[in-house]
Amino acid sequence: MYPCSWTKSLLYLSRKAWLCDHGLRILLTQTPHLWINRQVDVNRRIQTLRWLSQHHSPHQRIEAITPKTLPRILVQKVYAQGNSVVELACLSSHLKAVRIASELGEPQALILEDDIRSHYLFDTDAIIASAPSDWEILQLNTSNAALINFNHRLRRQHRILWQRWEQKSWSTGAYLINRQGMQKLMSRFLTGYPASSDLVNLKSVHRYGGLLADYVIYRFLNAYCCTFPLFIHDTALGSTLHPEHIERTHQPAQRQIIDIYRTDAGNVPFAIRPLTSPERF
Repeated sequence: MYPCSWTKSLLYLSRKAWLCDHGLRILLTQTPHLWINRQVDVNRRIQTLRWLSQHHSPHQRIEAITPKTLPRILVQKVYAQGNSVVELACLSSHLKAVRIASELGEPQALILEDDIRSHYLFDTDAIIASAPSDWEILQLNTSNAALINFNHRLRRQHRILWQRWEQKSWSTGAYLINRQGMQKLMSRFLTGYPASSDLVNLKSVHRYGGLLADYVIYRFLNAYCCTFPLFIHDTALGSTLHPEHIERTHQPAQRQIIDIYRTDAGNVPFAIRPLTSPERF
């Protein structure tokens, strides 16, 4: 059972006030951090808690949905085949995180997967001020190494910080979502809420075999990808969703991001200060 929304909001606001009073740092300023973690992933949970506690980030763990705890999912019959139950569980976990984020009553929230890390403290106000005015969700990490390289050139050569999200911009590892984005996703996909949270309605998604978290979360919002990767996967943790993707996508992306962090150490957008020395990347 989760606390009612006003209780959670009070708990979060009290904790945020305490943090501000003590001058402690968080990864994105003035922003609740919600991170998704399965009950069985104890090592990931311990490491994420250590990471967030070390940087004093106000956060809330979101119990990940698994194939065994999957809610009722409505899909048009013609699109019902070719979908992975593991992918549906991942998607449902993100929609659950969005629902809980909306109950906090904050203007925006940072949603993370439990294998994502940051090496910098970022200024949320600066991120929002730089983003397109119609943004509803901002992707802060992608695991496509080729796209990371392309985006890096865009930023260096043309000073472009935001690109419209596209399907090859994989990953729901880290994203900032505002209240309008939360409400849009909930009204489209969580049609039983608040009477029931045990229903995910995907009948409006017309894509065979494509009911993936990143496609569904970003596709129906004003979504933009940051051309500088603010967050990075911890590939040492492996992958609970697609172990075969570690060597093929996540590790090349991680190497690309580390190279960018090293070469751009003094020119990181939105960064207030580093949390980790570039030599430790």
